[in-house]
Amino acid sequence: MSAFHDDLTARLDAVAASLRELGADVPADFSGGSTADPAPQPAEAALSEIAQLNADGAFMAAYRRGDRDAVAQMQALFSRAYPEPTESEQGAA
Repeated sequence: MSAFHDDLTARLDAVAASLRELGADVPADFSGGSTADPAPQPAEAALSEIAQLNADGAFMAAYRRGDRDAVAQMQALFSRAYPEPTESEQGAA
């Protein structure tokens, strides 16, 4: 497998571990925030989907085999979760 896939898999494993750790203290009957909460932002939604896919054994098996659709889906999610900084954001650093 390529270094890109190995790196992406390692990042996915780290994200999933972090999400499991964050969720460890959430009560099982927790239903989320109020209905006034805004809709998830694209990055947050992408991170959530990454975590769901990371927990899906069949998807991860396909991804680790280099399945074109699985890899493309994960690359698209990572692009949404970790967008490149804009020029104005780069100038602010």
